Amino acid sequence: MFTTQQPKLLIAVIAIFSMFSACKKIKDAANIDLNLTYGQVTFTIPQITAAGATTLGESNVRFDIDSLIKNTNSALTMANIKSVKITSCVVDILDGDVNNNFSALSSAKVSLTSNINSTKTVVAEIPSNPDVEAYSLTIPVNTTIELKDYFKATNFTYTIEGVARKTTSKPLSAKATIKYKLNAGL
Repeated sequence: MFTTQQPKLLIAVIAIFSMFSACKKIKDAANIDLNLTYGQVTFTIPQITAAGATTLGESNVRFDIDSLIKNTNSALTMANIKSVKITSCVVDILDGDVNNNFSALSSAKVSLTSNINSTKTVVAEIPSNPDVEAYSLTIPVNTTIELKDYFKATNFTYTIEGVARKTTSKPLSAKATIKYKLNAGL
């Protein structure tokens, strides 16, 4: 048996469920996935004069993540970053030759810091690089590292280090192309 209060209660419950459903749809609509590519990470690999561990280069990059996010969805800012994961890392030697290429390295790794997070984290590493003439090196990335705390920044520093198996006869110009997937939302 219905009382006069039961229909009002039912209407209130339906209204609340509708409101939550609409809020979830709005929240989901304000969620974005961006594929970011840093293609201008340039550096000079110094002449390698001895076998062993060495810093191959460091590059400081300015990137306005906040503007990129706002251009994609004006309701979001870098404060809304939920996740950032690296997806690939390729380093190219631009002026190598038969004696000056990646065969000089037995291993290499790429680390990242930012003006917000100065803790150096290795984002890509090749622990056993083959001794073959190569001018491009695809460095396997660690896709499990969460980098969102680094990306609430505007300045990034990439450091490339390695272990030399042999020497080179000159400094080498190089460029790294590093790709990330960024997710932001309310």
